[in-house]
Amino acid sequence: MITNPYRGNSEALFEGRQADSEPTTMVISATRSTCKRWQRRNHRVVVAASIGRADMVVATPTQSGIVAAGANSTADAPPIRPACAAGSTRRHDANAWPPEVNSFGMIGQDSLVASIEELIRYCVSKQARYPDVCLAGPPGVGKTSMSRMIAQKLQAECVLLSGSDMTSAARLISAFAEHGLFEDEMHDGAYVVARSVCFIDEAHSMGRSFVAWLLQAMDDVRLSSNEGKCYSFANVTFILATTDPGRLPSAMRSRAEPVFLRDYTLRELCGIVWLHGRKELDHDLDREVCEEIAARMRANPRRAVRSLTQAIIPHAYCQLQARDGAFDPTPSEVGRAITTNLVANYFEKKGIDVNGLDDNARSLLRYLERQGVTSEVHLCQALGISTRSDFLSLDEYVTRLGLISVSTRGRQLTSVGRRYVRQVFPLRAHIGHPSSNAEMEIV
Repeated sequence: MITNPYRGNSEALFEGRQADSEPTTMVISATRSTCKRWQRRNHRVVVAASIGRADMVVATPTQSGIVAAGANSTADAPPIRPACAAGSTRRHDANAWPPEVNSFGMIGQDSLVASIEELIRYCVSKQARYPDVCLAGPPGVGKTSMSRMIAQKLQAECVLLSGSDMTSAARLISAFAEHGLFEDEMHDGAYVVARSVCFIDEAHSMGRSFVAWLLQAMDDVRLSSNEGKCYSFANVTFILATTDPGRLPSAMRSRAEPVFLRDYTLRELCGIVWLHGRKELDHDLDREVCEEIAARMRANPRRAVRSLTQAIIPHAYCQLQARDGAFDPTPSEVGRAITTNLVANYFEKKGIDVNGLDDNARSLLRYLERQGVTSEVHLCQALGISTRSDFLSLDEYVTRLGLISVSTRGRQLTSVGRRYVRQVFPLRAHIGHPSSNAEMEIV
């Protein structure tokens, strides 16, 4: 096994090892053009930020030239994904099934998880406080799960709160007290909160007076007062979560570094459905089954998981009982009964088509076919949609599928949309969100 601690020519070192018969492990960094040259020479090259175990050749695209990786050994590199052994026949690629789970127990967000892992290792090594951050992203992309894992890896208590409940400082102080986080001794006249992670979801809903108080707690001094008492938050990491970071005050955004979580691709969401199915059923669901659930639920993580655990699994359980007269099928038996046909038939009976369009979505398309270009206000009135967020969610999805287009005049059907009104056809390639930081593999 070789690691590359040099700041010289990594390619030459790599080529020099090819005559050896033993498996070679190199943690290096290289440009994409160098990776392609290795590909032409039949070398396996996986581009990722780091690896979790040995017997792989790993490279990372960089902005300038070929330089040594920061780690001195493969053990030092924070794992992103479990890697394959040198002699393994399974490829670490987009088609691997079941999908691989990263070190946070998640599927997706691998680059972000790798960066967080590095910062956690540094803070633990230096006994430093993990910095305050603001996790921003759409619902269901893993903000809460990521916060729990950060607390777990820091070996710190995690306090979970909702921004809408944070109307006064007393609420937060009470939460810390309920978790028994106040240290016995005061420090410089201040009550000290023990090492912990405070996660505030929907942070844009926090009350104004509480925000002003929290800004003091997050300042460099980490002190804030309430009802004549001073509190020290020097050991507390505040993790804010929001779907709309623009609604947070600029002072808050300057104290909590924004970290953006992207939407999942359809492939990643299939993996998430599989992961929850594995936990519930002790059975590996087929990829086609997971895709059917993910696509019918519009690639929405929370809806897809709820559909599996609260609808599909109970449905398959009752189907087994009705068919075989079994009183209590085991979870694995239920898992084997969940087929693509069972899932498709279940959703068809619910009026949800192959692309996840329900009666409301079809009504939108038929209305636009009859009326032509229509404003948002008139569409909401015609469809009986009273909440703008509900309309925007539907509007975003049918636009993503290419069924409608949006202009200053309003919404109108595309040529694809007009065809779709007459005959439903699969649009799976458009359902998932495009990956904003997809990893590249050259084989």
